[in-house]
Amino acid sequence: MKRILSILSAMTLSIMLLAQAPQSFTYQTVIRDGNFNTLNNQNVGIKISILEDTPNGTAIYEESHNALSTQIGLVNLSIGEGTVITGIFSTIDWGSHSYFIQVGVDVTVGNNYVTMGTTQLRSVPYALYAETSGTGGGTPGPQGPPGVDGLDGQDGADGADGADGATGPQGIAGNDGADGQDGAVGATGPRGKRAY
Repeated sequence: MKRILSILSAMTLSIMLLAQAPQSFTYQTVIRDGNFNTLNNQNVGIKISILEDTPNGTAIYEESHNALSTQIGLVNLSIGEGTVITGIFSTIDWGSHSYFIQVGVDVTVGNNYVTMGTTQLRSVPYALYAETSGTGGGTPGPQGPPGVDGLDGQDGADGADGADGATGPQGIAGNDGADGQDGAVGATGPRGKRAY
């Protein structure tokens, strides 16, 4: 039982490690010869240099790739996953400096790289910085004052009257009221005839 739990724990840890943000970003380029013709279906060596602060700044990280171009000369790379020449990719401080990428190509797949150009890195790799950006930052400031209340909305139309309810049951009879006052004495009636 302990052996099964150990295996399950190792598998869970492996899955958790794989779920973290990858320490790489994609790069795509077309490989051309000196006459600007695409080099199709050809093995090429590519050296990637990450330069700090300026287009001719210090290379803080370099790696190489051996790649096969597609039938239209396209090469796709995962920068950060090549063969490391110098530096440590995961220690690049993406949030504190400007960075530039310099690409060198060797069509003989040796070590004769020709620099093809340098360009500034923009948003995509900076997502790596976002992975750790929530760990610092200090305490939040005080809450601001509440905003002004908005105007009341217009009243809606009255709804239709509901149906009349059923007549309720007859209530219990009340107590008899008090006797009224005697009425006034009426006028004397005509005198009757005497019988003999």
